[in-house]
Amino acid sequence: MTQLSSNPTAPLEPDVVIRFADSRRELDAGETLSASVSVLNADQLECRSAEVSVVWRTVGKGDEDLEVHFFERLLGDAAAFAEPYLIEATLPDSPLSYDGVSVKICWSVRLRLSLGGYRTHVTEAPFRLGAVGAPQAKAPA
Repeated sequence: MTQLSSNPTAPLEPDVVIRFADSRRELDAGETLSASVSVLNADQLECRSAEVSVVWRTVGKGDEDLEVHFFERLLGDAAAFAEPYLIEATLPDSPLSYDGVSVKICWSVRLRLSLGGYRTHVTEAPFRLGAVGAPQAKAPA
């Protein structure tokens, strides 16, 4: 007879590191984003697949949108992350990162892991595209 543990441990969480080339987190439109993605404890996980992407999203009042600019799906040995996975993506001219009052546009490199037991894990590393300043308050007339 199998005895169930009365104190089950939580599943192991992935230890994800996303590193930008030259540690830069501010990039210009048209520039190539270079980054590496590592899962430090990958040998202890059952990773079935991985999705590496560069995304932007709107955050604020109203509907929030998510758009994918770059996407790669990894299966088999590539999803095991025995070595860091390198990505390069040429960034578009728009939309630029923006920190408005009503809406923000946020860019990130995103890793989504499909793990055993139908679990998923998402890690995002934000960066800025372009150098749009913060909105200025209107001067009284």
